[in-house]
Amino acid sequence: MEGRGPEELERLLEEARKVRGNSLWKDAMRRFRRHGAARFALRFLLALSFLCLFTPLLPFAPPARVRLSEQFQPPKAVFVRHGWSRGDYPGASGLTGRMLDLRERIFGDLEFGPWMGTDSKGRCLMSRILWGGRVSLMVGLVATLVSLIVGVVYGALSGFLGGFWDDLMMRIVDVLYAVPFIFVVIFLITVIRENQEVLEATFGLTRMGVFFLVIGLVYWLTMARVVRGQVLSLKNREFIEAARVLGASTPRILFRHLVPNVVSVVLVYLTLTIPRVMLFEAFLSFLGLGVEAPDVSWGMLAADGLGAVNPVRVYWWFVLFPSLALGATLLALNFVGDGLRDALDPRLRER
Repeated sequence: MEGRGPEELERLLEEARKVRGNSLWKDAMRRFRRHGAARFALRFLLALSFLCLFTPLLPFAPPARVRLSEQFQPPKAVFVRHGWSRGDYPGASGLTGRMLDLRERIFGDLEFGPWMGTDSKGRCLMSRILWGGRVSLMVGLVATLVSLIVGVVYGALSGFLGGFWDDLMMRIVDVLYAVPFIFVVIFLITVIRENQEVLEATFGLTRMGVFFLVIGLVYWLTMARVVRGQVLSLKNREFIEAARVLGASTPRILFRHLVPNVVSVVLVYLTLTIPRVMLFEAFLSFLGLGVEAPDVSWGMLAADGLGAVNPVRVYWWFVLFPSLALGATLLALNFVGDGLRDALDPRLRER
């Protein structure tokens, strides 16, 4: 810095203050925002989740209310006035109950009409789609979170320990992969139904809570393999050796140094797991083994829609709108996953 006056040094410092470094996550977010389809899909998912979350606050008809005189009505954009009560919402409590109370004070007995038509029992299809979205999206998020926790911990521990323990843990995964998990899930759900009262009294697990847990415990195997492969490529790097030399414990190395470095891969796989879980829930509900009345999910609506397809007359709205809700959500999740992969993949970064 010799030969530079105070004014020159001050100017250089001022220029240095204007230059801001880009972290990995800031750079990834910048590239994600340039992915138009992924950005639109994320906004759609946020809007749908927001709408489903606050469905009890809006003047939709009770999803389980039966009016046989209004069955198979085509879509009509009208407002109607129907008397409704909390008895039309069995099991509504907590935040949902408070939103229903607020809805009654704001809208009274005013309701949206059958904007998407009604089903074979005269139930509002739009209301059932949004209330079903609450269940289907919750299944996707909670079950995926369960699989994330189990898979990341198991895979990271297996890859870090290596040797005999890695071989043993991966052989267990191979054995579980060889088991047809659809039969395992059906068996578990059947057994749990028979012992539901015992589970609620002993562990406080509701039927829906057990359903989320069972599905989540099925999808952790691939997550474990993905995380194990990433950990194997990182565990001999210099920063891990430095942590060992400093005396860091195994849990600290795993969760402080290794797991944060595989978050990008986990996030991408997470967005691909949620659609699989939602489809699996829809499949189980379609078979009558998943969500049960008075609850509703998109899988139940698909099963109901099958009965509306016959050679005499097709009630198209009964099939179209639930299919669009499920299909658009799964498509949006795949677009978000594709955008995250492009944003977080170091091989795709701009030079």
